[in-house]
Amino acid sequence: YYPQYCLKDVNERKIPPLTAAQQAKVASLEQVQVLIRHGARTPYMKYPCWEDYSVTWNNCNVTELMLASPSYTDPNRPSPWLFRKLYDGSPDALGGNCYTGQLISEGYNQEIANGEFLRQAYLESTMPLFNTSIWTDINTDELIYLRSDDEQRTLMSGQLLLHGMFNVSEEIIVPWHTGDYSLDQIYPNSNVCPRLDTLEDSIYATDEFVATNTSHFSQTLNFQLDNIFGAGAWSWQYTFDCIMTTICTNRPLPDGGQ
Repeated sequence: YYPQYCLKDVNERKIPPLTAAQQAKVASLEQVQVLIRHGARTPYMKYPCWEDYSVTWNNCNVTELMLASPSYTDPNRPSPWLFRKLYDGSPDALGGNCYTGQLISEGYNQEIANGEFLRQAYLESTMPLFNTSIWTDINTDELIYLRSDDEQRTLMSGQLLLHGMFNVSEEIIVPWHTGDYSLDQIYPNSNVCPRLDTLEDSIYATDEFVATNTSHFSQTLNFQLDNIFGAGAWSWQYTFDCIMTTICTNRPLPDGGQ
């Protein structure tokens, strides 16, 4: 059994076509805004997941090809070189040769599939957004905006989605917009909005939160998880990610953790 979070069947994300009645209400498709999450990944840091937790992440099989450019806008590659970034030059936090939080093979395939679903729904349907799926035949500078944070897994996920959605017939350079992660507003960032810290503190201090957090149910659950994970060896802050990156990649949970 896999939780829905793992998305083992990517076909669940197919976009159903409009019914005849729905199409009759629409004259044309003018705009599509697509927000996605990254695909399957490794843990985004070395966690204290549970007692005797020892997982080595090796051979994630998704790597980054890169090349520096001396220009902000030049549409041409400065040279034929491409460099493959490999996390094997020093000990890694996850114990192998995978980067913390990096996209893994399954996540790679998930995002390719997402792109294909978008192409089927918005480029190959009876009411396409563009009259072609060939990237270079579209006025992309004016009609498409690509944005993500500067994390490897999100950059790759978006780029793979694009790869699945559009076709290219020649080598191209595509502008991809991001920002300094410490100041990016694409996620709740207290460096940009200090009031977020105040709001968080005020929520944790509410009567409702305190009552729930100190309830008999919560205390019983904590006791049960202490027995499974080991008292003092786990944290609510990391538990969800610990469990999901374990289950979704067919790794064993502690006895009782199922």
